[in-house]
Amino acid sequence: MQICSPEAYERINQWYMNRRGIDTRYALKVDTIYEQTGHRNYLSIWLERFIIKWVNEHRKDWCAVKVANSGKKHVSRFIGGKEHGRVASVTYVKNADQIVGEPDIRVMRPRQYPLYFEVKIGSDKLSEAQKQFIKSQWGDVYVVGTVDEFLKVWDAL
Repeated sequence: MQICSPEAYERINQWYMNRRGIDTRYALKVDTIYEQTGHRNYLSIWLERFIIKWVNEHRKDWCAVKVANSGKKHVSRFIGGKEHGRVASVTYVKNADQIVGEPDIRVMRPRQYPLYFEVKIGSDKLSEAQKQFIKSQWGDVYVVGTVDEFLKVWDAL
């Protein structure tokens, strides 16, 4: 599964090296990219982190954050007493602060509605809750699955 074309890779590699002050002579060559992987979850997390860094780096007045869309951790049992023991088991309970169906990344912009990015890799599809959230939003919601799709949206903003 490929989430980055060689052209997009060159662009983000140039940005990364300029950001770090690294001489471009030491840039990784495009043919060294590991293009194929079957681990969708890893690619999804990587793409989310990339989008957040890119937005926060390129627009200082915007604030991109990962939406906390997992449950709250609840320690259900300790070994050796509550104060000094080790955690024996953890369960996750529904987070009451979470908006059902909210996309992965929220971008807050001054005096504008939020901008949202939902990352869907490969054959992933929007859930019904996500579709409902998108219909009810005043802000823009973009579904991206590759770096190229994100950069295309970014260039159009």
